[in-house]
Amino acid sequence: MLNRGVDYSNKEQCVTSIMELALQCSNESPEERINMVEILARFKKIKEQFLIYLSPLLSLLCLIKKNALRFVISHLHFPFSCFPPDEAGLC
Repeated sequence: MLNRGVDYSNKEQCVTSIMELALQCSNESPEERINMVEILARFKKIKEQFLIYLSPLLSLLCLIKKNALRFVISHLHFPFSCFPPDEAGLC
């Protein structure tokens, strides 16, 4: 349960940051709007924070994928003469 709370908090913070930026871009007065350089800098910061949040999840997914592939390969039964399989996948 605690992990779900942390996940939700990170997602919520990302969405909140984007919404705050959108509101700052839509001020009625052009003088009160932030400029494009600042918008881009803030988007990059939001992206970096989101990727930091995703990093452990992506690492876990890569590990799962790698181990699943190893499992499948170790349980396939190729005739000795065609391991590894040729380009067409035929023996």
